[in-house]
Amino acid sequence: MKRKIIYILTFLFCFGLIGFSADLNMEQSKIMIENGNKALMEKDIESAKMYMRRAIQLNPYNVEAWDKYDELMKIISKNEPIKWDKIIVKGEDSKQEEDPFAGFN
Repeated sequence: MKRKIIYILTFLFCFGLIGFSADLNMEQSKIMIENGNKALMEKDIESAKMYMRRAIQLNPYNVEAWDKYDELMKIISKNEPIKWDKIIVKGEDSKQEEDPFAGFN
């Protein structure tokens, strides 16, 4: 009887850690996207690409990270000078949701 209780408690504890880890990965993914946006504001496309890739690794279901990474790859693959005036990145103070890659569609 004690053995069953120990197994059940161990299972619940491990299951709780998995849920906590998933929440932590989602938060870290959001932080990586913010860092990627900052890198774009500083005109550092390679760092922005790295941050978006890391955001995808932390949370593969993050649609925002996939979209931004995809747009970055389109910009990089053109082998043309980057038109920085067309890239609009929302700042930390901005409350509006703006698409930083609207001019590249």
